[in-house]
Amino acid sequence: MNILNQGAALFFTREELVAHRLTPETLTEQEAVPLIFHALRQAERPMPPCLEVRCFPSPQGVLFFLRSRVEDDPLDCSFSVTFS
Repeated sequence: MNILNQGAALFFTREELVAHRLTPETLTEQEAVPLIFHALRQAERPMPPCLEVRCFPSPQGVLFFLRSRVEDDPLDCSFSVTFS
């Protein structure tokens, strides 16, 4: 995990995903959310409000970019995951 001023970057290796019976190629939003929340809790980082998540799977694992959308549009809080 790398904490940035604007958010965080998380990378889960293929081995870490396999330990949870997941793969980068088939990871769904429902499976990703608990992994992200668990990683933030372990790092003792607060859950950002209006969290936006970008997901970038690869054969080696999956990279998540997290940022809070509060500064962009505080009235439109939603959780979005983009798998590309």
